[in-house]
Amino acid sequence: MIIRAAAVACTLFALATTASAQTSPKTLVVMSPFNPGAATDIAYRAWGEALQKVGGPNILINPKPGGQGQMAAAAAQTPAPAGMMNAMIADNAGFTVYPHLFKSLTYNPEADFKPVSLLYRSPLFLAVPARTKETSLKAFVAALKTSGAPVRYGTQAIGASGHILGSALSLATGIPMVAVHYKGGGPAAQDLAAGEIDFFFNSYPPFKAFVTQNRIHILAVTSDARQKDFPDIPTVAESGFPMLAMEVWFGLALPKTASDAYVEELSGYFAKALAQTDITEKLADFGLIAAVNTPAQFRTLVKTDSDAAAQIIRDAGIKAE
Repeated sequence: MIIRAAAVACTLFALATTASAQTSPKTLVVMSPFNPGAATDIAYRAWGEALQKVGGPNILINPKPGGQGQMAAAAAQTPAPAGMMNAMIADNAGFTVYPHLFKSLTYNPEADFKPVSLLYRSPLFLAVPARTKETSLKAFVAALKTSGAPVRYGTQAIGASGHILGSALSLATGIPMVAVHYKGGGPAAQDLAAGEIDFFFNSYPPFKAFVTQNRIHILAVTSDARQKDFPDIPTVAESGFPMLAMEVWFGLALPKTASDAYVEELSGYFAKALAQTDITEKLADFGLIAAVNTPAQFRTLVKTDSDAAAQIIRDAGIKAE
C-alpha cells in the first residue's frame, strides 16, 4: 500500500534462461484502472520505450477505469492475441487497500495475479487553491480550525491515497472534513484549481500545469526527505505532521496463467532498463521515482502493505460509501 522514501532496494539480476525469445510476447497490453491521461499513462509509456531499448516488449496502455479496478482486472485475465500478453497495473490502492475496503471485489490480487516488478514510487504533494493565504501546512491547519467553515478535500477515489491521507489529517487535527471523491487525480486537481475543494493529496503530474499557472500552491510533500527536484517544498514531518509521511507505488502484474519463467524474464528486462536507460530522468521530470525489484520482493511488499492498509482502514473507520 504505502511505502517510505527509503523503501525497497532495487536488485538487478540476469534474464531467466528458461524462457525462449521465440515464445516471449512482443507486446504487453497493460490494463489500467485509471482514466486516460493519468500520470500512469506517462510513466508506463516511458517504461515501454525503455524496455524496447534493452530488447524487451513494447507496452500498450488499455484504460479500463471504474469499479475499483475490477474492469481492469477482468480484462487482464482474458486471453491475448498471438504475440501479446495482457497485464495489469499493480498499484497500492488496487492491490492492498481495495481488498479490505470492498468486500464484494471480484478479483483477488494474491490469487489471480503474479507480481513482476515495482516500476515507480511517488511521494504525494499537499496542494491548495491559489486563494489560500497560508503558505505552510501548520498555518493552513490553524486557519481551518479557526474558520469554522466546512472543510472539503479531494480524493482520487474511495480508498485511494488522497482519501487515506485526508482521513489521517482529519484524525490528527480533530477537524471534521468531508471527502469529495473524483474519478482520478486529474478532475480533482481541476476542481482544486477552481477553488471547489480546500486541499488535495496527489502525485505531482496533475498539479504541474496549475502550479505553472499559479492556480494552486504546494504546501508539503509526504516523503521522508525533501525531493531533489522540489527543494523548497518542506516535508509533512518538517511541518509538524509526521503521521502523513507516506508514498504510493505502482508496478506490473501478470495473470496467474503466466509462466514463472516469463515473470522472471520480464522482471529482468525492467531491471536492465533501469540500469541502462534514462527512465530515471524521464520519470523524475514528473515527480516520480523509478524503482524496480524482484517478483519475490514485490510479492512481499504487497503483503506487508496490505496488512498495514487493513490496520489504517480500521483505525480511521474508512468505509466504502
